[in-house]
Order: sequence, then structure tokens, then C-alpha cells
Amino acid sequence: MLLAFSVGANAVSAVVLDWSQVTWNTGSPSQTFSDVQGSGIDISISTAISGGNYYSPIQDNGETLVLFPDWSSNYGNWSYIDVTIRFTRTVANVSFSFEDMDRGDRTGSRPTRYAWEDVIEQAYGWNDTALVTPTATNIGSDVLVDTTSRPGDVLYRGNTNLNWSPDGSFTLNWEQPVDTIAFRYSSGSRAQSNPVGQVIGISNISFHSAVPEAGTIWFGALLLAALALRSISSLSPVRKT
Repeated sequence: MLLAFSVGANAVSAVVLDWSQVTWNTGSPSQTFSDVQGSGIDISISTAISGGNYYSPIQDNGETLVLFPDWSSNYGNWSYIDVTIRFTRTVANVSFSFEDMDRGDRTGSRPTRYAWEDVIEQAYGWNDTALVTPTATNIGSDVLVDTTSRPGDVLYRGNTNLNWSPDGSFTLNWEQPVDTIAFRYSSGSRAQSNPVGQVIGISNISFHSAVPEAGTIWFGALLLAALALRSISSLSPVRKT
């Protein structure tokens, strides 16, 4: 009974930054959410654009955080939004999804030139200075995973003209401890020279604290002491015999 109770007590639920429970300030490129779900952990999210017009993130029906740029060009690596997520202390098992990853219709005479192309690239995490690479899951059938265009980086490309379809989504997971996460939302190389406005959505962000709470540590110590006493008492009759 004691062992079964200890297993249940040590089960820790994920903490979730739920977009339906918070408010992103209209017109602000960055924001901090304090004491997320009573965890004592703050999350700061900052966004910065290069090469286009940018309307600050908005919430879509309380379900996603939406980024919607209008790139002014598609020359070189000029058109992107850098997103950085910082936690006030180390966390683990960070997970969130990208939604509405797609591309526009073909334009002009080139068969692989599209009105726009959604791309997520340079998705990394850090634990202090140690680099932590995420794993991708739940990859929709219309998301192209590109591992060859840029050595050392994985690009996730929207590959069909969709409208908030599950086929145009995927999830990134950082199982190992991190304190910072960053990714780049960019205009892909297959887009026309002046891509039209577009959007992607970022789902709720879930994570676990990587450092046990003080109460959990004390509970564990008391539990080990109780188990030790139980073992000693069970051995004493044997010694008498």
C-alpha cells in the first residue's frame, strides 16, 4: 500500500500555458506570463521581424497564438520572424504544435514558385549554454520535412494550400531540460519575390518543472525513512530465531 501510494504521489501533471486562459496585449511584440498555472514559473515570449510588415501576435478564439506577417521581399534570408521563449527556471518535456503550415498556389511560369511558403527553421533549445535539439511528432501529411537544404538544420515546409487543416500541423518536443527555446518562422525559398500575407498558429505550451518542489523532496525523504523502518522491523524476528 505504501509503495503504491508513493508512485501516485510522485506523478506530476504537466503545466500548460493555455491561450484560452491568458491575454496577449494587443499591439505588443513581446509579453511575460507570470506564475503559469500556479507553477511559480514565468514564461516570456518575444518576437522580432525582419523584411516585412508585422502585426503583433493575436489569439485565435483563445486556442492558438497567431503570427501573421506580410513579407516585403523574398531575397536572401531577409524575411522571417524570430520567436524566443524563456522560462524563469529550467523545465523539461516542453511541447507545442505549429498549425496552418501551408503554401500558396503556383504563380508565374515556374512550376515550383508559390504565392507564399510557410517554413519553420532553426528550432533549438538551450540549458544554459548546452544546445538541446527537439524531436518532431504528429507530422501532418502536408508538411514537408526538409533535412538537406541546410546542413545541421531541419526545415518544416507547408506543402499544400490548406486552411487550418490538421494535415498542415506538427509538434515539437524538448524532452531534455531547457531554459530557453527559439525558432524562426520564415518565407520559404519556393515563394515568389514578394510573398503575400500569411499566418501560422502556435498551440498551448506544456512543460514540466525540471527541479522537484521542496514539498516533493521532503515527502520522498519521509517515504524512504518509512520504508527503511519497515524493512528493519521485518528482519528482527529472523535475527531472534
